[in-house]
Amino acid sequence: MSRLVYVLNGPNLNLLGKRQPHIYGHETLTDVERDCHALAKELGLDFHSGALGTVNVSDTIQSPWSWEFTAGENPAYSHTPETCYQIGGTRASLAIPQLDLWRHPSKASWWAPIKRERLSYEREDPLGLQIVNFCGVIRSTAAPVVSGHEGLKTLRVIDAVERAAETGDLVSVSGGMLGMSP
Repeated sequence: MSRLVYVLNGPNLNLLGKRQPHIYGHETLTDVERDCHALAKELGLDFHSGALGTVNVSDTIQSPWSWEFTAGENPAYSHTPETCYQIGGTRASLAIPQLDLWRHPSKASWWAPIKRERLSYEREDPLGLQIVNFCGVIRSTAAPVVSGHEGLKTLRVIDAVERAAETGDLVSVSGGMLGMSP
């Protein structure tokens, strides 16, 4: 079974270990790539989209970074002003749930100023919105926000994760847009 991982590199990484190694260390880009290959082989990662991600999942650690704590959607949970997800790219990065968009206004560079723009959104009760949509679907006045097909694909991924956790084996979910058959 093929295990494909795309590693996206940023600018100037070819200078790792060469430019000011007393500050940035002696590890080169080749060393980083070798370590990525070893880690991917060890973890059995396969991102068909070409994305590279770091995922930490634990319900037992004490931390302020869970969706429940950071989103402030449910009053049953205390609220923290932390970020729970960061999505980074070559043009910008987005911190969620605050919707802080980070980017270089002119030229991307380690030395150029970076700007934060907080994207606006209307805070609404997501559970209430789900009920309103569900009722609209029943009345045929609204389309479902998430189709049954997408829901089934999500359940297949959850099932694969559970099977992998139980067996310790690599579980493949193949075909379709998210790597699953319809």
